[in-house]
Amino acid sequence: MSHFTEIKTQIKDIEALRSACQEMGLTLLQDTESRGYDVNRTKGDYVIKLKGPFDIVFQKAEIAEVRGGLVSRRGGRGRKDLS
Repeated sequence: MSHFTEIKTQIKDIEALRSACQEMGLTLLQDTESRGYDVNRTKGDYVIKLKGPFDIVFQKAEIAEVRGGLVSRRGGRGRKDLS
């Protein structure tokens, strides 16, 4: 069984996130689909395309807040290194 792990966070400056992603060689896309384990996909307001097989997806909760969901694999071995 695979799943999407949800983590509550606030991002107040989406351009700062975009810049940080760019510095790490990652792409921040808007209104697109994220990749999960196997064939699992979910649509997100913002998606960080990771270099591996999974992505990080963010959903807007309010204007100044973005709720983030970290895509993970079964057994908790997914990407969890975003601080």
